[in-house]
Amino acid sequence: MSIGKQYGIKEVLDFVLKDFATQKPFAWIDYATATSNEVAGERLPIKGGRGMAELLSFDHSKTSQFTLNLPLVDLELLARLAGHELITDVTKDLLKMEKLIVKDGSIRLSKTPTNPDKIELFKVEGNRDFGEELEGEYADGKLEVSITSDVKDGDAVFALYQYKAPATTKQIKVTSNSFPTAVSMEGYGIARNQIDEQDYAVYAKIYKARPRTDFTFTLAGEEATNLEIVFDVYEADVDGDKTYVDYFFLEEDENAKDEPITTP
Repeated sequence: MSIGKQYGIKEVLDFVLKDFATQKPFAWIDYATATSNEVAGERLPIKGGRGMAELLSFDHSKTSQFTLNLPLVDLELLARLAGHELITDVTKDLLKMEKLIVKDGSIRLSKTPTNPDKIELFKVEGNRDFGEELEGEYADGKLEVSITSDVKDGDAVFALYQYKAPATTKQIKVTSNSFPTAVSMEGYGIARNQIDEQDYAVYAKIYKARPRTDFTFTLAGEEATNLEIVFDVYEADVDGDKTYVDYFFLEEDENAKDEPITTP
């Protein structure tokens, strides 16, 4: 029996994001703080007669936007916002900056330098100032640099050098000529029916959308990053209708499970 058509809706939607061209999933978002769908359009009024009263109007230019607010940053999704897939076979050298204490006339590095001849050494002035540039000799395989300049044990030294990125490193590339590609999204939320006070599943399907190129990735000391992603939704031909989004309200208990099919 059908229940009432009035629902209270509070929870966010949990979404699977897929590459539109391949329909291959690349992100599962079940941690959004908000998921919102904004629909807008323009109205052209027709006026006439004395006083130029509005007689009728035409609606046009209907648009749909979908917004995700994410307190966690999915690296694959962030890479796609920048216009690339996430790079996992990183071969770059990275800068290592260390403040080390001289002991027995040497300092010990924490990483293996890729070019020992280009290790830069500076005496530390105060807490973090670059003082006199120093000379040193690197001992292969021991991570030690013997300071040949005038220093004494207990002095602090800055060491700057390049080392190879670890094998598990992931890279996000932001270029000037790459842009995000289209995606499709589908997933579930929860709605509570007024009549029986039960929770029911809401299924949403966005057939084609493209994330906007502008996004802000903030690293701050007093608050966590909250990534807001706005998608422009495009129409798709679904059963002969030009569709932006489909919502399905399932009149089945959200916690209900199907029994396995058995063959007699």
